[in-house]
Amino acid sequence: MNRFCLSVFLVLIFVQAYSQPLVLDFQKSYNFGINSTCYDFIKTSDSCFVFVGKDFGNGGDGNYSITKVNSLGDTLWRRIGDLYNGQACCISKGKLVVETSSGNYLIGGVYFPTPTSQIYLIMLDPSGNLIWEKIFGSPSIYMAVDGIVEIDHTFLLTCFYTDSGNTNHDFLMKINEMGDSLWSSTAFNYLISGYPESILKLTNNSFCIIGTEFDSTSLVNQARISIIDSLGVVGQAIIMTDSANMTGHKVYKLKDNTFILVLRYLNSNDFKIVKLDSAYNLIWHNRISTFSSTLSFAELDENSLVFIGSRDAIYVWRIDSTGTINFHDIIYFPANFVEVFDVVVSYGSKVLINGFYTNAQGGDPYIPFLVQLRDSTFLSTINSIYSNAELELFPVPVEMNKTLKIKLPGNAGSQQATVKIINLLGQILFHKELIIFDENDFEVSLEGIEKGNYMLVISANNRTHSNKFIIN
Repeated sequence: MNRFCLSVFLVLIFVQAYSQPLVLDFQKSYNFGINSTCYDFIKTSDSCFVFVGKDFGNGGDGNYSITKVNSLGDTLWRRIGDLYNGQACCISKGKLVVETSSGNYLIGGVYFPTPTSQIYLIMLDPSGNLIWEKIFGSPSIYMAVDGIVEIDHTFLLTCFYTDSGNTNHDFLMKINEMGDSLWSSTAFNYLISGYPESILKLTNNSFCIIGTEFDSTSLVNQARISIIDSLGVVGQAIIMTDSANMTGHKVYKLKDNTFILVLRYLNSNDFKIVKLDSAYNLIWHNRISTFSSTLSFAELDENSLVFIGSRDAIYVWRIDSTGTINFHDIIYFPANFVEVFDVVVSYGSKVLINGFYTNAQGGDPYIPFLVQLRDSTFLSTINSIYSNAELELFPVPVEMNKTLKIKLPGNAGSQQATVKIINLLGQILFHKELIIFDENDFEVSLEGIEKGNYMLVISANNRTHSNKFIIN
């Protein structure tokens, strides 16, 4: 398969204090395929990172791609493969890489004996050498792994398959460290239009799975949390009800043994964030408008929860222990589509984000990235990573129902611009297309916008700029 050079950005970002500019510490490029994606990554016991995804070549579903980098983003090794018994293999979306207690790496993917598929698993040693690779399950229209957890040198996997009627079915599978199947179970099957999106290990004999269940009374999908044992037997189920279609997205356990649930509304760009106590009773919930199809989470400390979403940029929310959103920030890429797949706390208060971006124009590549944010204050004022010029706003703060004056950076010249005002929940309160003339400055009326903290975002001349402002 032909391979071309494209840029993969491993970015270390440093924010010092409020209103300080974003500092780009380093950027690296690698030889990947025509298009490359990153779907999952982990911090390893040797203070490195392994991220997995797939490379797209001359059509098809792509090759699997597994890369290990050190804490500075330097590549230690990279493994690329595309065939098993002469058929294509790739990495699907989900929580698909774990470091075993033996220090090896187990990765889940998809095997494509066209026109069907099966589950593909591969085990690598810490140096990236192949220990074994195997396929599992009966051929289906589509079959994949969603999550992997370890239990005393064995592994529990949440999986799903699509039957000939295009209905999704979930099932559990357990294997040993050599990839031998111990059992599989479809008794867990309760999903109508979804599949298990996240699995969390509670103890060696207790696991939490979040997914979707169809409510035949309200005729909407609801998020369901199931507590199962190591044999896949459901011991407890919690239904998260809402008047709108909603699916279980991700589940996390906090340091104080409480839980964070990320639930996705199917008919909007919104997510519901729910906190439960150790007995799964509601503590608080909040709603975020994200513009994205996924939302990831990291816990910095007991008073700081960070949520990361994406679409045309990386969107960052910081929420305190009471569920109050403290601020909302945006990181822009030189692209019009960005997708974040996972977030981890790498060292102390550093947060590492992985995903990929593209300009989404004919022939443009997918470019994987790692972005690391540092400092206990996390993000303050963020402008475009690729532009050091400041977006000037005045007066700041500005009074209610007054006018905000704006001056774009760069050379003067007539240009078309898109202007947005976004609140801390990520909701767009103002959206307007306009022509900016030679002076490069203009005004925006704030009539009808309440007191509070906001982000102004302007896209012009293929560049995006942002800055915060306050309405008093």
